[in-house]
Amino acid sequence: MNILFIIDPLETLHLETDTTFLIMTEAYRRGHGVWTATLKDLSMKHHIPWGKTTKLAENGKKKSWKILRTREAPLENFPVIFMRKDPPFSIDYIAATFLLSLVNPQKTFILNHPAALRNFNEKLGILQFPNLIPETMVSKRYGDFIAFLKKYKKIVLKPLDGFAGEEVIILAKEDKNRNALLEMLTQKE
Repeated sequence: MNILFIIDPLETLHLETDTTFLIMTEAYRRGHGVWTATLKDLSMKHHIPWGKTTKLAENGKKKSWKILRTREAPLENFPVIFMRKDPPFSIDYIAATFLLSLVNPQKTFILNHPAALRNFNEKLGILQFPNLIPETMVSKRYGDFIAFLKKYKKIVLKPLDGFAGEEVIILAKEDKNRNALLEMLTQKE
């Protein structure tokens, strides 16, 4: 079976930690065709979503791929598509989810569902389960963070559009850079 992975450019994947790379490797190991496309490779032609797709093969050495060929094809030619583009989410990302929503679901199964990607933010979705999470605040206002920090003494600051632990900050009330960090993150709003 040919599987399409919509990803960031291959050379930007973090091969040690990227789960997409691991899924691609396992699919290849099991004999599936591994194809990739980026957001800019997606288009609409003849009233159906298309992609400039690239077939990959393992390069013989661990954690390396070689390009076998590139072709333009209707996305519905792939029985399975994995939407695995990492944040930050841009208008190009949203447009891609709209295009993927037009792929014939009778022919292609898409993981993660395009509408779910638009409607269920991975950082905010957990707020639907308040009994399972610690006290949580979402804000862009400096004063909200000062009050939250005063109450809890140590907090974790996590950007909504980050991934892989990037830009996560643990901030304690007594940190000398507290005000500068919060001003930088909130632009003093």
